Amino acid sequence: MRILALDLSTHTGWAAYGGPSKPLMYDTFHIPIVGEYPYAHLDAAGEVAQRSVALVAEYTPDVVVIEETSRGYGHSQKVLEFIHCQTLLLLRERHAVKVVYLKTGEWRRAIGLGLTAEQRHQNKLARAAVKGRPCPTCATKRKRTCPLCAGKGALPMTAAEKAANKAAAGVKGVTNQKHLAVAWANETYKPPIPFLMKDNNTCEALALGQAFYILNP
Repeated sequence: MRILALDLSTHTGWAAYGGPSKPLMYDTFHIPIVGEYPYAHLDAAGEVAQRSVALVAEYTPDVVVIEETSRGYGHSQKVLEFIHCQTLLLLRERHAVKVVYLKTGEWRRAIGLGLTAEQRHQNKLARAAVKGRPCPTCATKRKRTCPLCAGKGALPMTAAEKAANKAAAGVKGVTNQKHLAVAWANETYKPPIPFLMKDNNTCEALALGQAFYILNP
C-alpha cells in the first residue's frame, strides 16, 4: 500500500512510502505568510494545499495520512485550520483519495515516541535553571504592570546567565517531541546525511507514515 504522510503547516513535512519501512522520498517545504491576517494566512494556506495536492499527483498514494490538529489559539492555529480545510477541498475535487487522520498521541505511541523518566527529570532541571530569580516587587502578589518582570514573577536572565545556570545544573536544554522525532528517524533509517533539528517536520512525517503501517498491518 502506497501512502503519503503529511505534517501540514506553513513548514509542511511530507514522506511518500511505497510500503512499510520503504520511504520513496521525503522533504519539507515552506510557504511564508506575507501580509496581514486573515487574508495573508488564507493565501498561504492555499499555497500549502496546492503543493500538498501536487505531491499526491506525483506519488499517487492509495492513502493520504495527515496528523490531526491539536487544540490551540491565535493566528498560528487559524492558519492550520485554513490549511487543512483547503487541502481537503482540493483533494476531494482532484483526486478523491482516501484520507486518514491520526491524532498526535496515537501515532507517537504506535512507534514508541515518548520521553523517558530520565529525560523528563533533565527537562525539569533545565527549566528550573533558566527560570530566573523571584521578582522582589511581586514577592507577595504578582503585578501585571510590574516594571521589573512585566508580570512574569521572575526577573529576566541574560543568555550568559542561562548558560551558566544550565552548566552548573549539568544540563544542556529541554528535550521535546521534535528532538525525539529526529532521533527516531536517524536511528530507524540511518540516512547518509543525518537529520538535524531543522529537519524535524520531515522526521515527523516519516514517523507519521510508519505509525500508519503499524496501526494498519
